[in-house]
Amino acid sequence: MNKNDSKAAIRQILDEFFENASQEDILELQALLEKRGKVSSLNGINPKAMASKYAKNLYNQMGLTNNIITKTARDTVRTMILQYDPNIPEEQINVLLNQWVPKKQNSWKKIPAEVLKTMIAQFTAYGRGELNEQQLKDFPKDWAKKYWVNFPEGIQRLIESHIRGRIGSQLFWNSIDEFLGRQ
Repeated sequence: MNKNDSKAAIRQILDEFFENASQEDILELQALLEKRGKVSSLNGINPKAMASKYAKNLYNQMGLTNNIITKTARDTVRTMILQYDPNIPEEQINVLLNQWVPKKQNSWKKIPAEVLKTMIAQFTAYGRGELNEQQLKDFPKDWAKKYWVNFPEGIQRLIESHIRGRIGSQLFWNSIDEFLGRQ
């Protein structure tokens, strides 16, 4: 068996493994390869990189599946609401849907209120143009985008209103406190 045949055989074995392996199997292989440490590639094939790639793909597929499940649940609940009351306004349907089947996990609830308030203060200062260049350099790349997608819709609406000058600071912070207290 020459080097190319050997490489093809190894690739075939790894491809078959990754197609049939669970996420735990892939992570276990990755851990074993890291534990060995010395083998970074086999005849030019890097199983550690392949394990990482497949683990990432599996994670992305799971995220997509969760989105599909959430959409299906929301559609089903919407249909049930309309069967119960065909004349219900769209605004009320959305309120009920957001209570019964939230669009996204409330990961922000795991963040202590004071930390979340600091994030909100940083974001609003950024949105109002109150941060200088040095302060902006201290933040990680794409921090504003990451903050924004993790804020609940109610906080997003309050931030937008405050940044656009529709509500003042005192009303803004009172509303934030009230929102956080209700959740």
